[in-house]
Amino acid sequence: RQTWDLLRRARAGRVIVLTTHFMDEADLLGDRMAILSRGRLRCCGTPLFLKARLGAGYVLGLDVAPDAPRPAIKREVLRHVPGARALSSAPEECSFKVPMEQAQAFADLFTSLEERQEEWGIRSLGLSLTTIEEVFLKIAAQEDDEPPMPALLPTPPSERGCLSALVPSCLRRERPESRASTIVAVSVARTPSPSLPDLDLVKSPGPPESPTTADADHRLQVLKSGLHVKGRPGRACLFFNQFSASVMKRCYCAMRDHRTLALQVLMPLAVIVFALILLGIPVGARPSRTLGLHNYGTTEVLVSECGWAPEAEYWPSDVEYLAVPVNNSAELSEYARQTFRSHALGRLGGIVYRDEVLQLQIINNSQVPIVHMHATTFLHNTSAFHALPLYFRELNLARLRKATGNANATLRVTNHPLPLTPQQETVYNAFITVVAAIFVLIPFTFFPANCVAFIVKEREVKATHLQTLSGLQPLAYWTATYIFDNATLLITILLTLLAFVAFGREDITGDAERFCGALLLFVLYGLAAIALGYCCSFAFTNHSMAQNVLMMVNFLFGFVLVLGSQVMENLEDTKEINEELQKVYRAIPAYALGEGIIRLSIKSVLEFAYGRPIRVLDTEILGRPLLYLSVMTPVFFALTLIIDSNLPRRLRRMARDCLGSSSGPGCFCGGCGCQ
Repeated sequence: RQTWDLLRRARAGRVIVLTTHFMDEADLLGDRMAILSRGRLRCCGTPLFLKARLGAGYVLGLDVAPDAPRPAIKREVLRHVPGARALSSAPEECSFKVPMEQAQAFADLFTSLEERQEEWGIRSLGLSLTTIEEVFLKIAAQEDDEPPMPALLPTPPSERGCLSALVPSCLRRERPESRASTIVAVSVARTPSPSLPDLDLVKSPGPPESPTTADADHRLQVLKSGLHVKGRPGRACLFFNQFSASVMKRCYCAMRDHRTLALQVLMPLAVIVFALILLGIPVGARPSRTLGLHNYGTTEVLVSECGWAPEAEYWPSDVEYLAVPVNNSAELSEYARQTFRSHALGRLGGIVYRDEVLQLQIINNSQVPIVHMHATTFLHNTSAFHALPLYFRELNLARLRKATGNANATLRVTNHPLPLTPQQETVYNAFITVVAAIFVLIPFTFFPANCVAFIVKEREVKATHLQTLSGLQPLAYWTATYIFDNATLLITILLTLLAFVAFGREDITGDAERFCGALLLFVLYGLAAIALGYCCSFAFTNHSMAQNVLMMVNFLFGFVLVLGSQVMENLEDTKEINEELQKVYRAIPAYALGEGIIRLSIKSVLEFAYGRPIRVLDTEILGRPLLYLSVMTPVFFALTLIIDSNLPRRLRRMARDCLGSSSGPGCFCGGCGCQ
């Protein structure tokens, strides 16, 4: 009962196919019913339609007293409903089967029975419609009355024409023994012409023809000459029909599965657009910086006591001054070295006013010390890149304020970085382009995993098994699936390239040659990667596990392996090894895509390095990746068909049989020579 309630709640907006042997369950839950008997469809329609056409009509039940006059009740029922028939006569119950076409007489019958209710001891009466169970039993009884039909056309259902449905009907009334000895099989001769197929009557040795068999022959000839009978379709037509049906099935599944549509089309586009937005932020030369001591907070400045300058009172208030008893800059430097662990505030350097700078002058091959009196000497911390210009600014600002008498005077110092050289700009743009190419790899490595998840799920729920039993050819199934998945990927590819064009990424879609090269690379990647995913799908029985594992594997080969190969290529010690490994890496579609995108993006850098123009299809750019993808695509697809045909298992079985036959009697080790 709980299952019935669940089906009732879930039926809105859905089509539910329910198979059952419980007829009441089918009557309760089904809107339309189809009854199968001995593998054939016998009837189909709504429950009310089946009851009206195939049922026993209505059942009239009477609850009567033990001494009720049953013959009188029966005569009264037959008087109003002549087609009624007694079903049962229990001690306190009697029932009649009433045809549906005489339902207009029910009113008079009920009135007559109610008038004689006390006289005949009728306690109650009821009228019910035939149940589906009775309809099923009636069909089964009719099936039992028919003689068994021989297997006239031993062809599979998918290749059978309508002849198999017509020929048995002309022999259905014959005796089983005469029919079995006369008609063994009917063969349909297929010809390329559109004319009717020939019907050849194949006879087996048996008794002479009787009038019955002669009549059957005559009716068969009438069937041949008077009816337009279709032969079984040709292989090409059958393949096209199955291919079209498989593509339509995938289209319907895609329209219902919005999650997969978002993962395959919208998610890659969103990731690429987000990456292009981040990479579109202009980053050229670094911006200018206005310098000031306030950027470092409160700092401590070492000042020599002997040379205290009067403008020191105009220094900013966020600077702490520490008078040090030294005479020159050498002594101040030594003091700073000895106390660098004991000060609390940050030190950017020191100032020595009227510093004595000792210089050596060579006169007559002898060194003569000369002492020069300089106005001011700055000692600065080299780890603070802006310390020297900051001290110079503060000193000049103090002198400006002292000279003008304006304590609010300001002086702004700005550091302007040098612009990038053409070579630096080329390298920087190449680096940004490589980052953009890596972002492109991420969503495209996930796409084959989504395709494989659908295939494994069909195998998991036995949908593939059901299609195979129905006659679906493996080549039609895989071709339809392959074309549909690549068509879906083509939509993502076109949207991705349009996004590159919209954001002005000239490194990928700068001109027609680059655009066509990128389009060809993406299309060949889809052909090879999806075919490789089909090969890997046979290793999984759970679609979620297949999707997660293939996502991780594709990410490792398409993202991590590409980065590792680029690093090894730039190192002298591993460059030669990497060149040999790349010959193996390129057989992996994800790696071929990553290498092609990166080389296409740094085409300008390679032209600058080689000193000559390079075409997109040259081996330095897309030549090698496109060649590998073109070769591996048919290899992967053929490998998929081979695995699906169980050829490896057959070969192993044949090998075991051969080894087993070469061994002696009683040997179980496969021809090892033991006797």
